[in-house]
Amino acid sequence: MQHSRRSGCAPFEDRAPFAGGRAQCRVDVIEVVRAAGHCVPRKEIVRALKLAGKKHGPGTVAKALADLTASGELVNPKDKKGYRPAEWRRPQTPSLFD
Repeated sequence: MQHSRRSGCAPFEDRAPFAGGRAQCRVDVIEVVRAAGHCVPRKEIVRALKLAGKKHGPGTVAKALADLTASGELVNPKDKKGYRPAEWRRPQTPSLFD
């Protein structure tokens, strides 16, 4: 029997194959935010995914939110209200171009 150098790590062959979990998590996060219809904090997104029966952990959700924010699909203004799609514009925010 061969031992790996790092104890506690399974050899590559014994690991579960990558199934694109974060990609599916990004899709699920977008669905939750759009369905909410308002800005949603990270904790509420995690809670909504859990209630929907999705198996994404809080770390995966946080990474998916970071990916979606970096790509511009979601925005998280510094107003402490949560994530929202980039195309939503709050009606009380005056435009710089009006």
